[in-house]
Amino acid sequence: NEPSRFLAEISAQNIDNSMPTLPRSGVSGLSKSSIKKPFNKTSSIDKSKIDNFEASPTHMLKEGQSILHLRFGEGKITTIEGGAANKVATVQFKDAGEKRIMLKFAKLQIMDE
Repeated sequence: NEPSRFLAEISAQNIDNSMPTLPRSGVSGLSKSSIKKPFNKTSSIDKSKIDNFEASPTHMLKEGQSILHLRFGEGKITTIEGGAANKVATVQFKDAGEKRIMLKFAKLQIMDE
């Protein structure tokens, strides 16, 4: 990170430039299994599906439906929770695993009716 622009306003005697050291064991409280791997953005979505993508209205989304998301690919809605304005869907994607998505922001296309 860049140094704060406000450091110039502090006298040099009040600044500690030493770097803190982390314990050799790594970050405490986290095991390798609890750290999520980043999602590989090169999904295996068929190009024709991307070209014909049209987000479905959120009120039509239901549990058990197969859907398409442009970043995460194909998936199946397992649960939908929350009120009308703040519905959250849990989706099991083929390539990206399980994701929780706010439906008012997500663009999902229903694959089957």
